[in-house]
Amino acid sequence: MTEHKMVVINGVRYRPEDVPAGYTPPDRRVLSTRQADPPATPVTPGTPFDPGVATAVEVLEYLEGVDHDEAVRVLDAEAIGKGRTTILSKTQEILSALADKEDDDDGDPGGAAG
Repeated sequence: MTEHKMVVINGVRYRPEDVPAGYTPPDRRVLSTRQADPPATPVTPGTPFDPGVATAVEVLEYLEGVDHDEAVRVLDAEAIGKGRTTILSKTQEILSALADKEDDDDGDPGGAAG
């Protein structure tokens, strides 16, 4: 008995002679038609940062250099928008780090005045 090698296309099995015309197996497709990722959206003065158009890594990097109010705004926008757990799971950590940084920036050495 002759053994046929079946071709699976989108979950449907075909005999080689019944494969639709123009079909190219996945390992032979040209992958260079994929468009390159767009460049990171630069933050320009006067334009609020939009986490919806940035990657999670870009959002986290941005949050490292902002004040508490801006961090809250960006985290709220993320929660309402994409809601990525990569970012939202670090909310408490980010806000705590900002609070610590603002305490250090106050110039108070941490001792009580007396």
